[in-house]
Amino acid sequence: MTWNLDDIVTSPLTPSRFTISESMYGRDAELQLLYNAYQRSLLGGYEMVFVSGVSGIGKSYLINELQRLVQSEQGLFVAGKFDQFKREIPYQAIQQAGRQLAQYLLTLPEEELQTIKRMILQAIGSSGQILIDMHPELEPILGKQPPLARFTPAETHNRFIMTWRSYLSVLSKLKRSLIIFLDDLQWADPASLQLISDLSNNTDAQHTMFIGAYRDQELSESHPLKAMLEKLLHVQAARFVTIPLKPLDEDALHQLISDTLRSSKQSLEPLTRIVMSRTKGNPFFVKQFVRSLYDLQLLWYVESEQGWRWDADKISELHMTDNVFDFMLKRIGRLPSTLQELLKDASCIGHEFTAQTLSLAVDEPFEVLQPFLTEAVDEGLLLYSARGRHPIDSPHQSYKFMHDRVHQAFYSLIPEMHKQELHLKLGRLLQQHTSEEVREEKRFEIVNQLNLGMAWISTAEEREQLIRLNIAACQKAKINAAHETAYRYAIYAKSLHHTDWKWDYDLTFMIHMELAELQYLCGHFEKAKATFAQLLQNAHSKLEKANVYHLMMVLYTNTGEHEEALRMGLEGLRLFNLPIQPSVNLMTIMWEMLKTRIAVGIKRPEELLDHPVISDPNHFAVMRLMVHLIAPAYYLNSELYIYLMLRMFNYSLEHGHSEGSALAYSTYSVILSSIFGRLKAGNDYGLLGLKLCDSLDCTSIKCKVYFGYGAFTSNLSEHMEKHAEYLLKAYQFGVQSGDFVYAGYSINFRFFLRIYMGHFLAEVWKESVLYGAFMAKAQDQDAISIYSVLQRYMVNMMADAEHQAAFMSGEEIRQLEALTNKAAIHTYYTLQAQAYYLQGRYEDAYLICEAAETSLKNVFGLLHIHLHYFNQGMTAAALYPSASPADQKRCKRRVRKSLRFLTPWARHSPNNFLHLKLLLEAGWYRINGKSALAIRSYERAIEAAVKQHFLHYEAMAWEAMAKCQQQSGLLEIASTSLSKAQALYAKWGAAWKSAELDRTLAVQLPENQKN
Repeated sequence: MTWNLDDIVTSPLTPSRFTISESMYGRDAELQLLYNAYQRSLLGGYEMVFVSGVSGIGKSYLINELQRLVQSEQGLFVAGKFDQFKREIPYQAIQQAGRQLAQYLLTLPEEELQTIKRMILQAIGSSGQILIDMHPELEPILGKQPPLARFTPAETHNRFIMTWRSYLSVLSKLKRSLIIFLDDLQWADPASLQLISDLSNNTDAQHTMFIGAYRDQELSESHPLKAMLEKLLHVQAARFVTIPLKPLDEDALHQLISDTLRSSKQSLEPLTRIVMSRTKGNPFFVKQFVRSLYDLQLLWYVESEQGWRWDADKISELHMTDNVFDFMLKRIGRLPSTLQELLKDASCIGHEFTAQTLSLAVDEPFEVLQPFLTEAVDEGLLLYSARGRHPIDSPHQSYKFMHDRVHQAFYSLIPEMHKQELHLKLGRLLQQHTSEEVREEKRFEIVNQLNLGMAWISTAEEREQLIRLNIAACQKAKINAAHETAYRYAIYAKSLHHTDWKWDYDLTFMIHMELAELQYLCGHFEKAKATFAQLLQNAHSKLEKANVYHLMMVLYTNTGEHEEALRMGLEGLRLFNLPIQPSVNLMTIMWEMLKTRIAVGIKRPEELLDHPVISDPNHFAVMRLMVHLIAPAYYLNSELYIYLMLRMFNYSLEHGHSEGSALAYSTYSVILSSIFGRLKAGNDYGLLGLKLCDSLDCTSIKCKVYFGYGAFTSNLSEHMEKHAEYLLKAYQFGVQSGDFVYAGYSINFRFFLRIYMGHFLAEVWKESVLYGAFMAKAQDQDAISIYSVLQRYMVNMMADAEHQAAFMSGEEIRQLEALTNKAAIHTYYTLQAQAYYLQGRYEDAYLICEAAETSLKNVFGLLHIHLHYFNQGMTAAALYPSASPADQKRCKRRVRKSLRFLTPWARHSPNNFLHLKLLLEAGWYRINGKSALAIRSYERAIEAAVKQHFLHYEAMAWEAMAKCQQQSGLLEIASTSLSKAQALYAKWGAAWKSAELDRTLAVQLPENQKN
């Protein structure tokens, strides 16, 4: 191409005194809505605003006006824009906004920067590499970060989301307000939309405003943005604002033309009517149309008259279209050919580009290109990028097309074959001229350019190189939770791979592994199963097959196909000569337990901590398979679950420690205490699991181990308050690692414990509400069900007497019973039995306890079992006086059975269970006619409850003792005891129970006490 500078000088488009006004018109109401949302964010809220409208309607212009206001008020405004030709790049616009955030941080004084660094690292834990992978500019701020631990795909995604939530929560506190603007959401990649959706319920982000702009006419019914907006509208209606932009009315258009031509409005009314009729009030089209009138000399300035004139007849004769795109093509056609070709080449790079990259693409020095780029800016076709930090005469200066329609128009003029050739050339040039450090940052851009030109690749060597580049891009996108994008890269890799398993096994296996995992992650389950089957059929080594089995177990477990997950795991173990039957009997369990006792010998649990770590990859693969067998075994067969935990224990002793060993020790403690009654040994092994977990830094399994210790074991020797702390830590570890399932269980059991300890109901309720957004995000039906039961119970207890019905409907109870995880239904059984008992509905409470008996073994080791026996014993004692002689015998057997269960626990852990045992003991004495002993046991129960701060059990003891005293004729003392019970129930927050006892006291109290 010949670069002729004369083209610029003689261009008829060069304006003389003509510039279009850059002010905003007709948008005062919309700007006020935006500003109101910004003001609400200043009060500490998280605001979401979506601005919609057709192309050229002024969405970006409106938000830029808000930016000017915000920056004048010390707000931090960052922006990014999605590119329709770079949709394969995950988080493209978010990266742009994040880069601006990093640049802002680097401008802060060193002392302030160090404080922010500490805040960020404290918030994100060991996940800093996630942020650096997306924003390399953060590495000088955060420092080198540890490698990311390998998690399951779902946990990796959750970790990514939680890291971003924590990071933005810190940044939102830096200034009066943080405003994040993302433009052209209709071109956003799926991962970006998912991240926006996930961050929408970030209750930790304060003083934050998110603004998204999109073209509503480009959203089909199936467009992912449409689905996201509908979801947000449903979930976040209280802080979700939509601002649709309409065309300018004639008054606003009149003002724009008047300001542009600097003439009186009255003289310009005819021109305004012409422009309105041709442009329909679209601001971008208006400006392009008026400029074209000037370029075609149909609008001109008369010096002698100091005013503008136009040729209305010739304007009317113009063959014009009301399509902005077609209009731009006509305008481009009037440009000099040299400038047209240059900007067509630039359009292949993207919406934004540097002069240096364009210079490489056209093989001309920057000095030759600069005048043309300057002319394009003067013509209103290009803009200097606001993100550019270089002088405008620097080859590093960034440019961007002034509007997407301009970019699209230039790109559409390139013949298809030439596009492919040019993209391939650009990809090769970027590879050759990008340093190693920067190449990683530009990985997606390079791969996308090469993929667009793959049809022109002729050598097998370059094809294989592009396959490997696509796999690397796929893996990077997957780590960043951009699963749809990663899947597309895997498909590109497979489409380029023309050899079979025999000729290029390693590369073929690698492609299919990535493809199978991403098919699963993107919800294409049947395709994933077929690809996994193909991998199993062709895999050479045991380790490769074990890796496939592991991923298939994850797939089947997460889709609820527990039988298949179990089958896959057992097949995988058989690869290593470890045949395990899907059903085991008691003798098999006892034999494995005996082997455990022999292997441990006389060693104390803490001595096992120095056991070596697994070094053989085969042994590591076996432990990983067994770890992932735990969930399906727990759901399907409790005997197999116990057997597997014993096998893991023995395997750890034989071959060395791994992450699974910490879980094995933790669960072994439950087996010892709950099945074999060895309470002290159980607690010791629970502590061993914790210590091993911490010493090995078992990030991926820490949540499960702490949950196991908190939910099953720590109640053996420590007070429940400590138990609740372990569960809170388990929740935090789960959030950090992305293990949302066990994080949900952990926080639910924490609430269950707080209810058991008699913490004020209003406070527990208030804390539980804070985790509602997390439960919705976790999307685990078991955890959501337990959470719902807990909340319903608290609402029920705090309500007045008129609302005392069963707190779950019959249909809801059936749904709980249908869940494979029985913790949800037993949480209901436990709390509903207690509620019925407090209401005096003893028959109903007894029936609930009977229903719980059938599946009690499914929650062995949990507090639910202790409370089941307590509720059953207390209910049986309450039913005894009115029961038939035969039923009285049955009631006595129930009370005696409950006492036998709770007595050893009360002896071993009096700080948690003594008050329960003493209350049951008092009931036993009472039904056997030993009132004095009963009252003494009630008094001791009160003392134990007071000492260990079990508020509502103290209230229950006072109430039960009052009934016993009343039966013994001690009416006045009984009234005093009942008064104390009433006050304690009120303090706990059980409004209806307190009111009920108040009414009872009004009838029973002697006249002198009422006065």
